Amino acid sequence: MVSWSKQTAFDAIVEGNLSCSIGPVIRIGVNDLHINDPEYYLSVTKPASNFLKDPAYYKTVGFPHAILGMTDQAEHRIRKQVLAPAFSAAQIQQISHRIEAKVEDICDILYGFAHSSTPVNIFALLKAYSMDVISDLIIGQAFGALRSPGFRHPKLDVMKEAIKGSWIPRAFPVVSRITLALPNWITKVFLDIPMIEVAMATSSGVDQYLEDRAASRLQNSTAESTANAAPGSSIQEFERKVSVPIERLLDPASAKGYTPLCRDHLHEEVLVLLGAGNDTTSNAMILGTYYICRKPEVHRRLEAELKVAFPDPSQTITLASTKQLPYLTAIIKEVLRLSNPLPGRTPRVVPEEGYRLYDCYLPPG
Repeated sequence: MVSWSKQTAFDAIVEGNLSCSIGPVIRIGVNDLHINDPEYYLSVTKPASNFLKDPAYYKTVGFPHAILGMTDQAEHRIRKQVLAPAFSAAQIQQISHRIEAKVEDICDILYGFAHSSTPVNIFALLKAYSMDVISDLIIGQAFGALRSPGFRHPKLDVMKEAIKGSWIPRAFPVVSRITLALPNWITKVFLDIPMIEVAMATSSGVDQYLEDRAASRLQNSTAESTANAAPGSSIQEFERKVSVPIERLLDPASAKGYTPLCRDHLHEEVLVLLGAGNDTTSNAMILGTYYICRKPEVHRRLEAELKVAFPDPSQTITLASTKQLPYLTAIIKEVLRLSNPLPGRTPRVVPEEGYRLYDCYLPPG
């Protein structure tokens, strides 16, 4: 069975729900099994699992130096230790004021639409909001999508096309292998690949962050402390837009055995963080908005809870205050359950000791 048909077979299983009529285990290739069983899925994908990512598959995904594309278990574990604290609840609480500032922006926008006869494109608005938040947190500078006419920022359009194009290498991996093997200058000049444009824009943002970081450190070496720095100085400006993920990726003390990334590998990791943080978050918010509007009882209960918690429409709503609302919390958890960020296969390789699946022994490989 040729490799592209494995993805086709998987899509048929998912879309046609074949596993309901055939059974939880279906062979979709000579050495490929599709298993529809949550218990076995968790045992295969848990952090301590010996099932490694399939190198042949992840080569077609690209980003071999980012956490998404890493197939070496030890290397992946170290990178996870580096990045995980940057997205912990405690860290998010520390930078919540930056997210809340964007919430204020989107509230002002919606308030303007509420007092006009013009409808608002919620899909485009939430995509723009998510892009501005994640770019501010990851590279220290919002792209400004919320300020774009119709919330149609060029980077959002390119990102959309890049995500659509990501299905091609998954169905036809040989295309991805050929493309990835070409020199960068050929792909930039002769191939219209949206992801390349996204990568170039991301690289520019990372380089600007590194330049500002160097300037801040230089000025900091001549100042006693950030608190004593002159208002508007590069030190204070940089402190307001520091990127915790980048800082951890540059710090050799972030994890035992970690070596800081070179510039190219840093660009790659940041590109993955931007893409993953934008599309998954915006899709969840869009899906949540849709279902809340489609379910009048859910809408009424949520509105009632919010009015009790925040009776003054002008008062500031903080992350800490929203965590105290049980119905809102339940809705968020349900939305996260429903909003699958990326459908498709994430194949693993049977470890050297083999694996027993029901009553059958699966050999390694």
